[in-house]
Amino acid sequence: MTWGRGSKADPAHPTAVMRSRFAVLRVRPANREISRAEDGTLPAVWLLAEWPTCADEPTDYWLSTLPEDIPLPELVRLAKIRGVSSTTTGS
Repeated sequence: MTWGRGSKADPAHPTAVMRSRFAVLRVRPANREISRAEDGTLPAVWLLAEWPTCADEPTDYWLSTLPEDIPLPELVRLAKIRGVSSTTTGS
């Protein structure tokens, strides 16, 4: 998926297009401090994982409470905004 243009074009990437692969699914994170619905269920949220083609495993993860009908490109765009925190697998 392409989510934007970078500012550093080079011979290998003349258009500076930012691309990666993403996996997305709805999950119910477990936590004692998360408010439950009246029926006792935990709220469903988006789990978004970035898995670049050059990586052996996903490199970044996001949990999002954005609406269930948000288009995937918009979910990725919002996750990739600079300054938004993410959980990474790297050290």
